[in-house]
Amino acid sequence: MSRTPRLAAVVPVFLAAVSLEASQNKLVNGAFGTDLSFWTQNTYPDHVMTQTGAIGHAALGAFQIVEDGTVQMNHLVMYQCVAVKEGASYNVGAYFRFPSSLNTLPSGYIAVQWSPAANCPQGNLIPPYVTTPETVNLPDTWQHTTTPLVAPATAKGALVEVVVKSSSQMPFQAWYDDISFTGGVKGDADGDGSLAIADVFYLINNLFAGGPLPIGPCDVDNTDLVNVSDVFYLINYLFAKGPAPL
Repeated sequence: MSRTPRLAAVVPVFLAAVSLEASQNKLVNGAFGTDLSFWTQNTYPDHVMTQTGAIGHAALGAFQIVEDGTVQMNHLVMYQCVAVKEGASYNVGAYFRFPSSLNTLPSGYIAVQWSPAANCPQGNLIPPYVTTPETVNLPDTWQHTTTPLVAPATAKGALVEVVVKSSSQMPFQAWYDDISFTGGVKGDADGDGSLAIADVFYLINNLFAGGPLPIGPCDVDNTDLVNVSDVFYLINYLFAKGPAPL
């Protein structure tokens, strides 16, 4: 599924570097600890995308893109769908970096497109198209670009898109890390505003029966993944006085 980013006029605004806990993140594997799993890549012949453990924002592990310079790049390189609740407030953001050794100036931003379905099928998207500010010429620095947003009426999903640009037709290297889409109550899988046994069943249905994506952030054990360990963590918290979601 290939998507083409639309450009938006933005004013660069960068916040203090505050690393968000993985458990607050509705995206899965937003810190790229070992691979690029859970992200769908748009492949292009002019660049290579990999996970690297040689660099990272808060910890080692990042998404790396290497461009060969055959085109002046403005590519949506990968994306992930998350379920949302219409009218709810969220925040999307990421950290972007490039080395000072380059002869070109790459930049990046995160875009969000809304969908009437929780699994974000292609087509039939809902306005508005939202982007974070585009990063600026600040090499060897993790730039944090972020923006608040509200899910529009009838929205059930949000397509979180990673965009990379280059200022000229030259080779370059750049990294993304700690990409986040936050909002909602930790562990509130069904999005009703509270944490209960219904959320355990909702998460089990998603993980093992192809059920809908969790509406709230469900990485309750703070591993940057959502899996059966989170189910056991929730059960332990709800019925055995175990620790609260992290």
